[in-house]
Amino acid sequence: MINEINNFCKIRDENRSEFSNRAKFLVNLLTRLNIEHKLVRTKSKRFNKYFYNIYCFGSSDKFLSAHYDVANTESDNANDNSASVINCIAYKQKNSSINLLLLDGEEPPFMGVGSNLAARYMKANGILPKWILNLELTGFGNSFFIDNVDTQLSRCIQQNFEDAIITSVPFNDAMIFRQHGIESNVLTCLNVKENGAPDFSVFGGMHTAKDNLATISTEDMNRFVNETLNKIVTSC
Repeated sequence: MINEINNFCKIRDENRSEFSNRAKFLVNLLTRLNIEHKLVRTKSKRFNKYFYNIYCFGSSDKFLSAHYDVANTESDNANDNSASVINCIAYKQKNSSINLLLLDGEEPPFMGVGSNLAARYMKANGILPKWILNLELTGFGNSFFIDNVDTQLSRCIQQNFEDAIITSVPFNDAMIFRQHGIESNVLTCLNVKENGAPDFSVFGGMHTAKDNLATISTEDMNRFVNETLNKIVTSC
């Protein structure tokens, strides 16, 4: 499943009249994997355009989210944020009870339209998440960091991962979910240097051609899904 990252990164979006090529790929992938899903089209009055969120509901109250839209249509967008989308789906295969939110409209200039629409959709349908763990840039790395927002989810992650790094972060969808009163944190993978210092160069090359398949590791992605992500979901 993780190898689908290679196919996903080859998809190039275009100015769309309907939902994007990346959304089409994900719908086809989920269908092929027999993962129940729902594509919801909602018009944003602010931007006067439609956005397309993909919901894969499970039996639990725990959610993973990742945005699939891109800022640079010519880039592989491998780490931002194709890897996180594939990791979400890979974990759904492992644990069918998890809920997935695959979101459209995180990147500039939209800045969280998809997460805002998702929060409103869930509220309107009586869906109350225990928490939403938002995945950003999870394509490589031997460790991870989460944002420095104190939540029960954050405290649980820190209890289970003594070496977890806590730091301030750029804009992400977890911020929008919290505005709606939903407990949410963002998680990003990175490498820790031999001296123990975190290597924040993970942010280098975002939205450029440098964010390509050569920069990510399917081995790291598999380890993240099967060990780190599974431990968080089952423990928290």
